[in-house]
Amino acid sequence: MIFWMLMACSGDPGDTSEETEVIDPSDWAVDEAGPYNAGHRSIEISFDSMIDGSERTITVHAWYPTLDTEGDDVSYIGFYQDAISLGNATPAPPVHENGYPIHIYSHGNTMFGGDAAHMHRRFASHGWVVLATDHTDNMLTDSVDGDIPTSVYIHRPQDLSEALDWVEGLDASDALSQADTEQVLVNGHSRGCDDVWFTMGSTVDPDSMVSACERMDHGACSEEEMAAFLSGELSDERMVAGITMAGTINRSYHADDGHLSVRGPVLLMSGSNDPGHAVSESFDTLSGIERTLLDIEGACHGSFNVGLCDTLDVDRGYHVVQTYALAFGRKHVLGDDDAMVAGILDGSIPVDEAASITVGD
Repeated sequence: MIFWMLMACSGDPGDTSEETEVIDPSDWAVDEAGPYNAGHRSIEISFDSMIDGSERTITVHAWYPTLDTEGDDVSYIGFYQDAISLGNATPAPPVHENGYPIHIYSHGNTMFGGDAAHMHRRFASHGWVVLATDHTDNMLTDSVDGDIPTSVYIHRPQDLSEALDWVEGLDASDALSQADTEQVLVNGHSRGCDDVWFTMGSTVDPDSMVSACERMDHGACSEEEMAAFLSGELSDERMVAGITMAGTINRSYHADDGHLSVRGPVLLMSGSNDPGHAVSESFDTLSGIERTLLDIEGACHGSFNVGLCDTLDVDRGYHVVQTYALAFGRKHVLGDDDAMVAGILDGSIPVDEAASITVGD
């Protein structure tokens, strides 16, 4: 049972009587928005690079439940407008037993943390805190010549862990300090899928990494970068379940069986009109881990984040992605045994005729 007791004092200040409202988030329909609006805030944090100890600064975005109906304007990377999220709104109290559950998101190559805000808002409406980092040196505003520093491939998963550390370090007066960082859902789009596998504990293969480094823009990894890849420190025990969206299964880092060392279940989302659709062909090679494949007919690479797709209605695609992602989080992070959640994830309850589910053996 996941619920929280909200205590509200009634009457005048001298009246000690209380009214108790029991809220059970598992009662909320997983295929609809929850009762909250989505608040948003962002902050810059700095930390030491795990490669060489130099200072690294990133922006962390947080979406969270709010009962406010107005807030500051929200934009990402200075110009991408979010007309729905409410900037600096007042957080609603957590309604889950262990505090706000966390969904953390890693954007794709040269994109930004708010590019899948449609999904972040849906989770926030159900009482979750969603974190997303702008991966410095690998954003839409970076790397205009296509030359990506090798360090990016290490810093991206580190960014996710540092964002969780930031939450853990918040003062108790900050509402977001009540977020549960011990059981986290990690999600990545495109290149962000690599970050899911890294943080979920996929084993890095030394021989494969030599070849992978040769294919990176700079043609090699420094000794420090290779040591970081092989250190095991890209894995984060707090990440207990993962979602990959529109990303191939990258053997360059993990060889044939490195992905099989992940610590929890994985939901792989794929679209038939996505260049990365080959993920469905690799699904059987992941035998041995708890995995589910969501294949969306007509979905493109952008159906999962910014919505750019000529072969699938944007809102229809968003509905599918949001519903399966939230159901997966509710089951594997919150232990929700709701019949509709289970039916959506095993394919017995259809969400949309374009969506098909395959459950691994």
